[in-house]
Amino acid sequence: MRFVEHITIHLKDVSLARAKYEQRLNNAQLLRAGLKIDLLIENAKFEELQANSLRARKIYEQLDE
Repeated sequence: MRFVEHITIHLKDVSLARAKYEQRLNNAQLLRAGLKIDLLIENAKFEELQANSLRARKIYEQLDE
């Protein structure tokens, strides 16, 4: 998560940060369920900060599943 923050704040590369979230979520299947939930919440917050409410909504809907 710190790496994604670094990418967003210092490098200002939103597409790379988005790719890192997706990469972590794809690997989250191997991790405990609680971590995947945390990653989804952080990803949704990130999308909200990027003013991408549609993408944030889709992520929040994944939490509901």
